[in-house]
Amino acid sequence: MKLNKILGKTIYLLNLNKYYIIMSLLSSILLNLYYFYTPFQADNKLLICIYIVPFFIFYMFLAIDILKNLNFIRGIIYPIILFTLFVCITMSLGIIESDYAELFFFISIFLFPICLIITEIYAIVQDIKTFKNTTLPKE
Repeated sequence: MKLNKILGKTIYLLNLNKYYIIMSLLSSILLNLYYFYTPFQADNKLLICIYIVPFFIFYMFLAIDILKNLNFIRGIIYPIILFTLFVCITMSLGIIESDYAELFFFISIFLFPICLIITEIYAIVQDIKTFKNTTLPKE
């Protein structure tokens, strides 16, 4: 395959998916910043949960929409979404301070890398299939 054709397909696929790529990166960055700086400074746990839940639910709906509609660069976006969900769930359970939260944390430390590798392999295979099956529109 010629380099011009590869670059043409890549640019075409990036252009088709630019909305979902930008939205996933921007929402992940904003949610991680929100989780690291805003809600954990309050003393009241109920107040912290009121801060956290709406943003997490919004991110979940946005992530589901992105996962359904994204057709390229999955090898980058899927791990970012998985990492964001892992960080948010771990930090949310850290507020609870119970034995179940600690159990989840210790189990997830071992399961997260395995899930990340499986997700990465799946995403790369899907990207390769999409790239092979894409035909450029005629100019």
